[in-house]
Amino acid sequence: MAGDECTYMYKTLHESMVEGNKAVGLYYKNYKITLDYKDIAISEDNATVKVKMRLDYNCSTTPDADSSFIDEYTFSMVLRNKVWKINNIAVDSLDSKLFKDAVDQKVKQGFSERNAITEVKNEKMKNIKEMIKYIDGNKATVQTTNTGKNFSICSSFSYNRMLGRNYAQRFTQTVTDLDDYFFYYISSNDCTNFVSQCVWAAYGGYVEGNDAQTISNITNKVRMVSGYPNGWYGGLQGGGGTPQWENVGNFYTYATSSKTYGPKGTGSNNNQPYYNLAPSAIIYGNVIQLKTINVHSDYYHSVYVTYPQSGASYYYQVLVSYHSNNNYNRPLWELIQAFGENSCYMRMISFSTANFVS
Repeated sequence: MAGDECTYMYKTLHESMVEGNKAVGLYYKNYKITLDYKDIAISEDNATVKVKMRLDYNCSTTPDADSSFIDEYTFSMVLRNKVWKINNIAVDSLDSKLFKDAVDQKVKQGFSERNAITEVKNEKMKNIKEMIKYIDGNKATVQTTNTGKNFSICSSFSYNRMLGRNYAQRFTQTVTDLDDYFFYYISSNDCTNFVSQCVWAAYGGYVEGNDAQTISNITNKVRMVSGYPNGWYGGLQGGGGTPQWENVGNFYTYATSSKTYGPKGTGSNNNQPYYNLAPSAIIYGNVIQLKTINVHSDYYHSVYVTYPQSGASYYYQVLVSYHSNNNYNRPLWELIQAFGENSCYMRMISFSTANFVS
């Protein structure tokens, strides 16, 4: 994408997100921005700047919950009339990927890049007006689609939602260096790997306050299911995991299937628009997966619900956490916008007591 079109794309992306938030009275407050410049390279009239940005904030619609996100940017700059101007932006955020996917689809239909960006923005502005009618989920007709069953009762472990939430907070909000993670990290595609970790943590694999025992549990596959490729496990840094552990679709199928051992999940609203899943049905410890039906044939992203403890009245009161990049307590409403407003399909997995060998 050319430099001018690139900067125009990010401008329109943020404009449309702001409009969608304004429609429900959602804005950021008490925010603090921290910039960490990783590298600055200057060659005559050109420069490249790499920076990691962290934003800590509260949302007006959930003021008692702390939120944060971390993004890494690479800016290409050119010196014009003694003023440095940005001519290209590279960022690996989920929102930018989704917006660019929609733009690329328009380009394939014959639009120029700039016109494609404008067209996507115009469609999003129009869609925002349509999605307002669903903000409270009053159109929801939730159906449970699959229920995972465990046949053995000899090694039963409850699902501790708070432990899963605490794990999600630690490894999105307070840990930012790859060296500080327990598990391996999949660059630009770590969402389901991270969600599996949160579910594993909630089943007791994570021993809060005892990192040595937690690392031992990972090494010995405690609260995991051995066997490649059909098991459910992930390894320490430098290792890997099974498709059921790190792939969006495989995780859903596995979690909601009948099996002797492994996470026991109940799937809801599969292949249905988001507004058929009422916000009141979503509580912390659940997993949500999303896709844009106009762009993605399969579910594309997994997130872990970290707020509220009981059902919410509106989608903007549900907060989720995820990789990549690290987001803690982001309003679900923003993700619904990013995934195409009323073209967003959203399914949920709720977990209960399950069986594991250890």
